[in-house]
Amino acid sequence: MFENAGYLLGKTYFDFQSNRTAMAFDVFHFGYQQTLDEAMRERDGKLYITGTGALWIEDIFAEYFSIEDFVLADILCFNYSVFGKSTG
Repeated sequence: MFENAGYLLGKTYFDFQSNRTAMAFDVFHFGYQQTLDEAMRERDGKLYITGTGALWIEDIFAEYFSIEDFVLADILCFNYSVFGKSTG
C-alpha cells in the first residue's frame, strides 16, 4: 500500500485556476488552509493549532478509518512533501 501511496503522491497535478501550472500533490494543501483555519476559529471561538485538521477529524467517517489512521496518513503526506521525490 505504501508503494501505491508513493505513486499517487509523486504524480504531477495541474492547477487549472493558475494557467494549468504543473505542481506536486501538496498544491491541495496550501491554497485554502488559512481561510479554513480562520473560519473554524470564528465558528468555535477556539484557537486551534490547525482548524483544518479539527474540521477533518470532526467529519471522519469512523466506519472506514479511525482518527489514528487519519493522523498517520497526514504525517505520511507531510513527510513525502518534505523528503519525497517526484516520479513525474
